[in-house]
Amino acid sequence: LRDLLGAARRVLESTFRSIAARFPPGDVWRHVYFKDKNDKYRPVQDQVYVSKVYEARAAALGFKTPLPAAVAGTRPNHLKAACFESGWRLRGAIVAAMIAATDLPMHPLVKAAKRRPELIEDLDGIAAIAGDAIHAGDGSLELSSISPVIESVYRSVAILAEIEIDETKLVRGK
Repeated sequence: LRDLLGAARRVLESTFRSIAARFPPGDVWRHVYFKDKNDKYRPVQDQVYVSKVYEARAAALGFKTPLPAAVAGTRPNHLKAACFESGWRLRGAIVAAMIAATDLPMHPLVKAAKRRPELIEDLDGIAAIAGDAIHAGDGSLELSSISPVIESVYRSVAILAEIEIDETKLVRGK
């Protein structure tokens, strides 16, 4: 079951890689970096400022705010890594896509925010549960607790890919 949750997370990572390939985030990381006296970019250390940058972008797109703490607390270097595909992390990729989307009306997150303002919460929930399971092992996992996660992944990917789905037929297969 732990492997299933890891696979669910990898599906989202792949989805965001695909989005980044179509809509490269470019230098959006600079929103949370500054130039030092030697003209070198350094990450902003003020996490309150950083989270306000992320919150403003989420709100501008129409996503529900406040953002989940783990998304709002995404470190600037994780955001930058997502822009360069090095040390890739899901939350960094979500934030990179969110910042990039505010200037691109055809970006999937622009449409996704209209369709499901809670999408960032859904994505964070999947990341949290999958991360916890990967680190904790299979001991306390039951299929009944995983089904809502799989359903959320399915719904999230469908929204990001602009696929219409009948939510009454998700994991239950009715």
